[in-house]
Amino acid sequence: MAGTTEVAAEAAAPITPDELRKMDAYWHACNYLAAGMIYLRGNPLLLEPLRPEHIKNRLLGHWGSDPGQSLIWIHLNRLIEKYDLNVMYIAGPGHGAPAMLANCYLEGHYSEIYPDKSRDEAGLLKFFQQFSFPGAIGSHCTPETPGSIHEGGELGYSISHAYGAALDNPDLIVTVAVGDGEAESGPLATSWHSNKFLNPIRDGAVLPVLHLNGYKIANPTVLARIPREELEALLFGYGHKPYFVEGEEPDAVMACAGDIPTMESLAAVAILKEHVPDLKIRFVNVVDLFRLMLETEHPHGLSDRDFDSLFTTDKPVIFNFHSYASLIHQLTYRRTNHENIHVRVINRREASTLRSSSQFLIRSTASVWQST
Repeated sequence: MAGTTEVAAEAAAPITPDELRKMDAYWHACNYLAAGMIYLRGNPLLLEPLRPEHIKNRLLGHWGSDPGQSLIWIHLNRLIEKYDLNVMYIAGPGHGAPAMLANCYLEGHYSEIYPDKSRDEAGLLKFFQQFSFPGAIGSHCTPETPGSIHEGGELGYSISHAYGAALDNPDLIVTVAVGDGEAESGPLATSWHSNKFLNPIRDGAVLPVLHLNGYKIANPTVLARIPREELEALLFGYGHKPYFVEGEEPDAVMACAGDIPTMESLAAVAILKEHVPDLKIRFVNVVDLFRLMLETEHPHGLSDRDFDSLFTTDKPVIFNFHSYASLIHQLTYRRTNHENIHVRVINRREASTLRSSSQFLIRSTASVWQST
């Protein structure tokens, strides 16, 4: 009894600051590798300024699920190390191979099987260049991926494979990431019922993780748009007790539109993180200004729910824009948080350098933060 109590107390103990720091650094490294596979064909460590010839001519692979899948992978590794678990991971989201390949490369396993993809600059360049390239590897977890039994993607068979792996393997835990795009396929929607065929004595356990990033290839997803209560009821009806893992609300939002405003805002965020590390800032880069409009007013517009998920409902928003401030206010005046959107138009005569522009944004952030 005492042993059980000790194990339960250990399981409930929070992650130590050192563990969290290491996991966060590892996660950021995985995200960099995933982005590099999708975008870079040269300058893999960004040791020189990025130029057009460093970027792939055709971009394949979906970034949307990569950070989430790496987050799942890292936490699974922590639990495997801590409790000596027997765990299999299945990646369902389509074209989400960058996350799996990044983790495999960072762990060193990929270089063991493919020595030319060594963990140095030359090997990393080959690792980036081969991704989703004819005659090399695909953007799914193709058979060339070490340990792959499931390519992942559009047909929606990830949960079926997960339960198949768990059958007759009583010590196995199969964690399966389910993309919210593939969740709309018929096979995936039906496969939630596979839990009815597991025998707890002779079979293992399946832990489905529904990855809600809100979009599939060309459209928003249904499960990311329905109310949380409805999604919870749906999963409960399938026989699961859902737990929701969500990010924290930021203290402030730094938004921008345009190339130069983006660089200025990124520089400001970097300085703020260095000097005010406890300040949680969300960075939003607006590529299409029509996205600020309501979905009922423009085909590119966002619903209130999607807009609020980015810009919050009550936090200060510093919007860096090198044109008329009134335009941003006109596009957002019907939004929930409109009163907290502060458009900062930098006077080019007063701020002629990236550093001075960033300092202007930092002062703006400080003044808005103090007023709230």
